[in-house]
Amino acid sequence: MDRHLIRRIRHLKGMSQLEFSQALGVSRGLIAQVEAGYIRPSEELKRKIRAYVGDDFIEKIQKILEE
Repeated sequence: MDRHLIRRIRHLKGMSQLEFSQALGVSRGLIAQVEAGYIRPSEELKRKIRAYVGDDFIEKIQKILEE
């Protein structure tokens, strides 16, 4: 899961960085830094995103991005 996928997930959920970060229990700054490419998403952040949106949703988005 990279920054582009994370941004796409957030956009498709119709959420701001603040809303997404609150749903995940992390800071908005962390989401902003990951999406901007300043830091890589940690395994913990990836786990939280998977728990929030589900693996099926993530797989569908990955297939769209590959097309």
